[in-house]
Amino acid sequence: MEVSISKELEPEVKALVLALKFKSMEEFVNRAIRDKILEIRKGRFIEITNRVAEGLRKKGIREEEIMVEFEKSRE
Repeated sequence: MEVSISKELEPEVKALVLALKFKSMEEFVNRAIRDKILEIRKGRFIEITNRVAEGLRKKGIREEEIMVEFEKSRE
């Protein structure tokens, strides 16, 4: 896959590649994309767990109850 960098971003990317001692612009872009994917995944995980937590709160289920049931299932 080929990706092009806008003319506005290119000078900043080149400066970061040099300043942070990346071997190439490609290495920098790959790292930036990997880090962004991780950030998005973390955000999605937090959104999902927040919805689950809200659902449990609405049902009146407390964390302690969940932990007790979890421990029972491990036995």
